[in-house]
Amino acid sequence: MLDGLPVAGPTPRRRNFSLRRAYMLPLLVLGALSIASNALLSAQLGASREDAALVNLTGRQRMLSQRIAWDAAALPSATPAEAARLRADLRISLSRFVQSHERLKDPASGLYRSRDAWEVDRLYAGELNTQVAAFVATAQRVIGAPPATLRSGSPDLTLLQTQARGQLLVSLEEAVKRAERRSEGYMARLNMLAWLRVAVVLSLLALVGGVIVRPLERRNRSLLSGLARERDFARTIVQSMGQGLAVTGRDGRVTHINPALARMLGEGAEKVLGLGLPDLTGHAPEPPEAGLPGAGAAPQTSVEGRSALRRADGSELPVQISTAPLGSNAEEGRVTVITDLSAHEQTERELRGREARYAALAANFPDGAVVLFDRDLRYLIAGGEGLADVGLSRETVEGRQPGEIFPPEINAVVVPDHLAALAGQRSERELTFFGRSYAVQTFPVPDEEGAGGVQFGIAIVRDVTEQVQARQEIEMQSAELTVLAQTADQARRDALTLAELTRRLGQAQTMDELTAQTFAVLAPALEVGWLALIQLQHARSHLLGLHGPVPGEVRARLTGGDGLRAQTLWRAVRQGPQYLEQTDQPLLAAQGVTGVALVPLPRKPQRGEVLLIAARGGLVLSWTARQRTLLEAAAEALCAAWERVALLEDLRRAAEYARALVDISQLIETDDMVETVASRAGAIVARASGVDWLALVVAEGDQARVLTSHSGPRVSRAFTARVTGGLVRGEGILWQVLDRHEALYVEDYAAAPGANDSLIQHGVRAAAWVPLSRVGHQSLLLSAMRMDRQPWHDHDRALFEAAARSVNVALERQAHLRELETAALTDALTTLGNRRAFEAELQEAVAAARRDGAPLTVVMIDLDGLKHFNDTQGHDRGDALLRAFAQALRQSFRNTDRIYRLGGDEYALLLDSTGTPEDFLRRVQQAVTLTRASGFETAGASAGVAGFPVDGTSAPALAKRADERLYAVKQARPGRGQPR
Repeated sequence: MLDGLPVAGPTPRRRNFSLRRAYMLPLLVLGALSIASNALLSAQLGASREDAALVNLTGRQRMLSQRIAWDAAALPSATPAEAARLRADLRISLSRFVQSHERLKDPASGLYRSRDAWEVDRLYAGELNTQVAAFVATAQRVIGAPPATLRSGSPDLTLLQTQARGQLLVSLEEAVKRAERRSEGYMARLNMLAWLRVAVVLSLLALVGGVIVRPLERRNRSLLSGLARERDFARTIVQSMGQGLAVTGRDGRVTHINPALARMLGEGAEKVLGLGLPDLTGHAPEPPEAGLPGAGAAPQTSVEGRSALRRADGSELPVQISTAPLGSNAEEGRVTVITDLSAHEQTERELRGREARYAALAANFPDGAVVLFDRDLRYLIAGGEGLADVGLSRETVEGRQPGEIFPPEINAVVVPDHLAALAGQRSERELTFFGRSYAVQTFPVPDEEGAGGVQFGIAIVRDVTEQVQARQEIEMQSAELTVLAQTADQARRDALTLAELTRRLGQAQTMDELTAQTFAVLAPALEVGWLALIQLQHARSHLLGLHGPVPGEVRARLTGGDGLRAQTLWRAVRQGPQYLEQTDQPLLAAQGVTGVALVPLPRKPQRGEVLLIAARGGLVLSWTARQRTLLEAAAEALCAAWERVALLEDLRRAAEYARALVDISQLIETDDMVETVASRAGAIVARASGVDWLALVVAEGDQARVLTSHSGPRVSRAFTARVTGGLVRGEGILWQVLDRHEALYVEDYAAAPGANDSLIQHGVRAAAWVPLSRVGHQSLLLSAMRMDRQPWHDHDRALFEAAARSVNVALERQAHLRELETAALTDALTTLGNRRAFEAELQEAVAAARRDGAPLTVVMIDLDGLKHFNDTQGHDRGDALLRAFAQALRQSFRNTDRIYRLGGDEYALLLDSTGTPEDFLRRVQQAVTLTRASGFETAGASAGVAGFPVDGTSAPALAKRADERLYAVKQARPGRGQPR
């Protein structure tokens, strides 16, 4: 019945287009390959030409280097005219050589490709460039050299010949070989490219023949067989489909029907063929513009609608009719699909029955609501007494979706549960709506035909407000019981914490141990980062203890006493404990501190105001009542323990100060040097008073320096280097102390007038100065420094004064010993060194000369006619002569030369300078001349000179030799022993 149905397939025009495309593609590939290969060939030929130019230029360099060497070698033997010509040729050759070299070493000269730049730089930037430069410089020297200086075998000519024949030629040949190798590589690539093009062309021809043409032939055969298969397949589908199918011709009459339509009609196909479609459905044919088939041109679009199919037994069958044009040309006819709707109408009747049952259930549901929804989440049925409680009704719910009824927060919960029900899953949850609590159960409604599908979902909503309230009351009671239990447990733990704190505080022996134990016990219980104990006195803060991971800057500022605002601390002292969730201290806030507790200890007159500070970081948390109670109780316990520790510390300090005073007083009985006494006294004072640095300072004029010092562990090397480097007048406060000669104790060095800024920067916070006795033009004092701000107590001052007395006694003893020593070694009449001093220093000078090889000369002098002078002019006049001669010797010799009066009219000199005996005797005679000019016209002197080691290697030998020469001079002088 369906043999006349047209079957769609590929047209001849489309097949021709495919063939043309298959042939054109290889041709395009061959053309592109030819263009690319020609371009590569052109590039390779250009590179080969560049290499040829490079080889030629490099070869010319070799020729020029040899020509320059030959012409230079011919210069010495050439006539003047030939020499002039050779020099002109040399200049031209050298200029070409230099130009060629500049072009060869330039990667951008056009001789190289861009990728060869690194090789050019490596070849010409190293030894070759150096050799060329040396060769050019040598040739220029030869050109400019006068003819008379040029000789065969000269260094420059030899160097040119050696370079031209040797390393320079080898390097140039290496450059030529590199270019030749590169050119050979280009030719090899050209040959390979030609064979590659031949291989590709042959491959493409084989591809066209074996891969394109033959598959196209097979494809045409396959298309023809496919058309037959498609026709058979269409016939099979039409015969086996369950819907009725009718084909009408151009006149609108039925030409073909399938077996399904024949079964619907209940009669044979031969009775239907030739009828119009309206004859089957009982409807008159509609005009063409209405969309039904009829006379004239058929419409181009499909037409659908319901109708009734007239069966052979006279009954009507409800059907759905869908008609569409047959093929691409509507004039060929139309295809009509007829679907039996009898089963669908039966399903609709059953569905309406089920909806009626669900509607009855929903209308009579107490204390809640029931809704039925479809796969579009549209509510089909809604009912129940609970709808009115939330301001809804059946009319406002049915036909709408959740988003059109509920607020967004309810809709976000309801929609996922509805989708889960349509997927076959149950869900339960509680919702709060209009102040009421509802339990919502959502579950799927299975297909009644047992197919396992889900078309609807049901949501049952029940008001459970009373049950929820009862459950919440039970939960609140349980929570209250839990809180009470936790509070009791926390109170027990707090009591144990306080007991542990009291036990540890009772075992502490020092203030630092008290604060350390307080931090160890309270930090875990209070969740604090660090604890500090600060004493407030005289509007200043003093750190007593600091424990925990404190940021470096906060620790430095707290240690220095200027880390917190004073008004905040004093407010906590006057108003009681202060608990700050966010600190108003910029320093602490910048270091991450988010909360601070300031708890004052019970006030004691002898102790002053003391604050316990607890700091925490991280999240901003409030201080709970439990934490406040624990902190205040800890402050009470800490205060009680402090009184006991303070008493122990006072006793220990008193014992230490008493022992220190005894040790210092014992220093008075020692015979040590001043520096030793000061150093030992400084160590005692530093140990007892806690100073970090104590020194003995001497000032002379406008300069002050440290004689000896004692440093503690907190003193930095930079501070030591600064104070030992000396101070000039105006730097620091010590000059005020020296001028007033009064002790000064400064507890805040940074705030004191005249403080040295560099000492403040090195950490000095408190200082003390105690002046000592003056020694000649020198002023001495004791200077002490502290790196933390602490008050100077009376016992500190007593220690300093005791140390000052010890140093003063040592100074007086040393001055007395110095006077005795000076008197024992000095001639009272002339203030020169006496015989004892001469003998001692001569021994030392001889030992130094032996050890170091230094020069040493001994001069012995006798003042002539002293006895006759005393007899004739008196002893006073004789003493004046002795003093005048001593002064003349000082003027005639250097300041470093040592002069002695051995007794009577004998003098001696120790000289460590080089010179001849005649020079030294001439200076002695100069002293005689000065003595005569001072009023002693008859004065005269004899001298003898001895030098180390020529005249002796021991002190007695030198003195004896000088004496012998002295008496030899006196014996040789006429009228010896008389003044001249």
